[in-house]
Amino acid sequence: MLHRLIAQNDEIRSVVPGVIRRVRDAKGSEVQVRVTVPTANGWKAIALSDGARQELFISTAMGKDELGRALVRAAEG
Repeated sequence: MLHRLIAQNDEIRSVVPGVIRRVRDAKGSEVQVRVTVPTANGWKAIALSDGARQELFISTAMGKDELGRALVRAAEG
């Protein structure tokens, strides 16, 4: 999904994935990504899937809503 996100959006400079952690509230095998807070050079997002949680640091000038739509398109394949 992250490779598709970068390939489909020239505005995204990089995506730095964080450590994968186990959580109880991440049900189902389908990846869900939420854009959470702005960072110095983009956005922090949280990916949830199949009992795991991972932080994503996305370097981009895109706005929160625009990035959220790009993440949905990348998840759809």
